[in-house]
Amino acid sequence: MSESFKEFPYNSVGPLVAGLLLCLALVAAFGGLCVALVLRHRKLHKPEPEPAAPDALSRDLSSTQIPSRWLAIKSANSLVVQSALGLHNLKPCTWQEGLSQVQDRDLLVSAPVDGWILVTGGGLPSPENDIDVCFHWLQRLSKDLGTVQLFSIHPALSHHAWAVAQEGSVVRAYAWAGHTLWNQGRPTSAERQLGMTFFPYGEKEESLSSEQKESLVLNSEKVGRLAGAWSIDPLAVVMRLENSKRSVVGNLAQPKAR
Repeated sequence: MSESFKEFPYNSVGPLVAGLLLCLALVAAFGGLCVALVLRHRKLHKPEPEPAAPDALSRDLSSTQIPSRWLAIKSANSLVVQSALGLHNLKPCTWQEGLSQVQDRDLLVSAPVDGWILVTGGGLPSPENDIDVCFHWLQRLSKDLGTVQLFSIHPALSHHAWAVAQEGSVVRAYAWAGHTLWNQGRPTSAERQLGMTFFPYGEKEESLSSEQKESLVLNSEKVGRLAGAWSIDPLAVVMRLENSKRSVVGNLAQPKAR
């Protein structure tokens, strides 16, 4: 063995190992502290989730915030609308309060929103019950108010309807309640873009294919979006309506149709 080689002194092993272990322990402790600080920073500075767009919100039509049948009237004057509807015993309220109060002969008239006024309640004619009453009622109301749109949904049965009347004439309408009740005028560009389905008169649900029946469900789900394209979607403005007491509930003084 070369004389230049010097044997490693065994009595120095213990202190060296202890020093290495101490260094490792300090590094691990420092690393753990850094991780804890990063996690705490992320927790404190976690970004708020973006609000969901109206189309992404749930359209549970059993909700007390969303009507199943409503009008959109192009007007910024609630008093004119209330007069044309023949309402009396008017009570100011928020949208939510009004929805909980309307009965068979009552109507809730919203405050103006973006040049439109919403009307809902048991006093509105139902396309499912009498399409002729609905037709003549819309004609009369649009003579007084100009542009009047009707939307109706019965999600459990996939019944649905939409119509627009202008200056006393119905220019477009479609209604389904187990069969086609109403199909007047040419489909609008909004209906086509949304992929709405229309069946001819005489078509009945029992004769439809599974795919066609599915289109009935999709139609019902798209009615709110169609309202948003034509005028305003109640779901999209519900929070704005809830922030004021400018809506009113009133009783119908006149029959639904003349």
